Parts: sequence; structure tokens; C-alpha cells
Amino acid sequence: MKLRGYLALVFICSAFLPCDLYQRTILALRIRLRPHRRIEIMGSWIQAMAVLVLGSMRRIGGASLPAPQRVVPSGPGTLIVMNHQSLLDIPLVVQTVADGYPRIVTRARYHRF
Repeated sequence: MKLRGYLALVFICSAFLPCDLYQRTILALRIRLRPHRRIEIMGSWIQAMAVLVLGSMRRIGGASLPAPQRVVPSGPGTLIVMNHQSLLDIPLVVQTVADGYPRIVTRARYHRF
């Protein structure tokens, strides 16, 4: 069972490279061309990334992860506080957000990456 978990992790990490390139080029261009659809485009993208991570852990890794309900509104006035400690925390929170995407705030020192 551990081997399946490691295989899932290797698959996810190797999938992040082409996803990062897509995000920095094509997705950025789509947002520049259609700034009025930014929330819709970013929402779809982060949902797809959550499906990639959680789906890989379920199918390849054999993890039993609950499918969370979309109950958290994405509008102004909503604050989600989390201390994520694993690869799965952020995708699970992303899947609970309805009609949009969570804005993730990080430390200033992480900005250079």
C-alpha cells in the first residue's frame, strides 16, 4: 500500500511541471485577454488542480478521501483560516468553495518563487 502512495506522489509532482508552465503562459494570457472572466478562469483552473491531486491520491494511491460539499461562499467577507500541513489540505478546501476560488495568502518571503 505504501508503494501506491509513493507512486501517486511521484505522479502528482511530475504533473505539476507541465501544469506550472500552462499556468504561467496560456492561463495568464487567457486572463489578460479576458480580465472580466478572471474569477471564472481561475476558479476552473484551481478546481482542475484539486481534482488532479485528490483524484490521483484516490485512484493511484488508494486513499479514501471524502468528497466535500461546496458550502463556503467565495465572495467578499469570507475568511478561511487554515494551517495546511499536507499536500491534500489545500485541494480539499478548494473543493468546498462555491462559485469561485479561495485567495491564498502566504508569507512575503515565499513571493520570490
